This record gives sequence, C-alpha cells and structure tokens, in this order.
Amino acid sequence: MKALFKKKIFIDPQTFYQNEFSGIKTGREWTNVICCFHDERNPSLSLNLVSGGYFCHACGEKGGSVVSFFMQRYSLGFKDAIRELEMRYSW
Repeated sequence: MKALFKKKIFIDPQTFYQNEFSGIKTGREWTNVICCFHDERNPSLSLNLVSGGYFCHACGEKGGSVVSFFMQRYSLGFKDAIRELEMRYSW
C-alpha cells in the first residue's frame, strides 16, 4: 500500500489558515474569522493557529485539525483532502 504522507502529516496551521482567510490576525493561539460554513456578518469561527482546531460559535461546526477543516470546507474525503493538500502545499 502506498503511503499517504510524504514528509509530514499536517501543514503549519497558521500558514494554512492565512491561505484560507485574508487578513487573519496572527501572533496568538486563537483568532476569529467570518465562518465559511454558514452565512454571517460577524466573526464567529474560532481558529487555533497552533493545533489547527476550529469551532464556530454560531453554527457549531468543529474539528481538530487543518485536514478535518479542509475536508469539511471542500466536501472531500480523507484521501482526497490529503492529495489536494499535498498538491497545494508541496509537502
């Protein structure tokens, strides 16, 4: 069986979320952004820039890694998400 991961399992969460959201505030563990999982005007999606975890205080969407975020946001299965992340970030 071919290995799914070439170099490392996860991209740096801060780098990943900076690519997903413009104008993200860095320099701390948690930051809030406009949620991409539902329609809103006020930032309710909390992102952990260290672990990659996320939680929306409005719609309840949550996960523990950038891979789970990527899977949910783009409606991908695990293997497809890993392949896409590998292509985007050249692990």
